[in-house]
Amino acid sequence: MNMNYGECSLSVIGDVIHLKCKGLFNEHGVKAVFKESKEIIDSFNGGKFAIIADYLEVEGATPETFEEVNSNNIWLFKQNIRAKAVVVNSSVLKAIGLKRVPAQINIKTKFFDSIKATEWLLP
Repeated sequence: MNMNYGECSLSVIGDVIHLKCKGLFNEHGVKAVFKESKEIIDSFNGGKFAIIADYLEVEGATPETFEEVNSNNIWLFKQNIRAKAVVVNSSVLKAIGLKRVPAQINIKTKFFDSIKATEWLLP
C-alpha cells in the first residue's frame, strides 16, 4: 500500500536542482522526495549546488511533513548548498513554512511568487 501523499518531480540543470510539487503532502511523500534529492546531491561529489522548490501547486501538508522538511534543511546546511529559492503563491503556506521550518534560516533562502526565482540563483 502506497502511503505517500503529494507528487513531486525532480530535474537538474547544471548545478540547480528543480523540485516541483503539487497536491497535499504527508511525511511519507516528503521522505521519498528527500531520498531522491539526496542521491542527486551526492552525485555532485561535494560540489556547490542550488535548489528551486516550486510549491505553486501545493495545497497543504501535515504537521509531520514540516518536521521532515526541517530535518532535511538541517542536512542541507551540512552540504555544499549555495542557495535555495522557494516559490509559493500562498501567503498562508509561506507563513507556515517560515514558522515550522526554522532550520532554513541557516541556508541562503529567498521566497518568490513566480518561477523568476531561477534568475536569482544564477551564479
